[in-house]
Amino acid sequence: MLPVSKERGTERVITRDRYGLISSIVERPFPSEQEIADEIWPKVREILLSADVLEAPDPLIYLPLPPRYLEFYRTADVNGLVDVICRKINSDREAFAPAKWEGLEFDIPPRTPSEAEIADEIWPALRALMVDGLEVRDPTFILPLPPRYLAHYQTADANGLVNLLMKKFNAENRETHVFAHAKWKTLQFDVDRQ
Repeated sequence: MLPVSKERGTERVITRDRYGLISSIVERPFPSEQEIADEIWPKVREILLSADVLEAPDPLIYLPLPPRYLEFYRTADVNGLVDVICRKINSDREAFAPAKWEGLEFDIPPRTPSEAEIADEIWPALRALMVDGLEVRDPTFILPLPPRYLAHYQTADANGLVNLLMKKFNAENRETHVFAHAKWKTLQFDVDRQ
């Protein structure tokens, strides 16, 4: 087992009772890379043995880390953990013999931004569209979503995002009155569905 480095700190485990009240708080050293690798190995092995990964020449594998480790590894070096996983792969060569890999790449799953962060990102572009549409009677504004968010919002409910954007709209209008002379009777938002 690898020692826990001083930079890894402690992990706080909070246990709640059936009413949601805290029943205990235990602080323990953050698990070693070996312990984390042991915990995620069954899922990693399953991913590696899936047909599409076995056939890929250079697959990218997102490590199936539990949420309690994700934030740590978003800012820490993941190479030690990957080394432990590679040792596990090497020790189980027979299972991976059919693999056509020329190389393997491991990474942390990309962080999904919150709706508040998406609203912050698209507000300047939406604001510009709204200012350009002040003279339109009943506009429907297409949310200027970047492609990385568009596919999600083409199938998901955008009401939470629209509510956040309306808060920005109301705050901006209270502060600058930029929308005070709009000819809007109704205001609608939609996502580009093409």
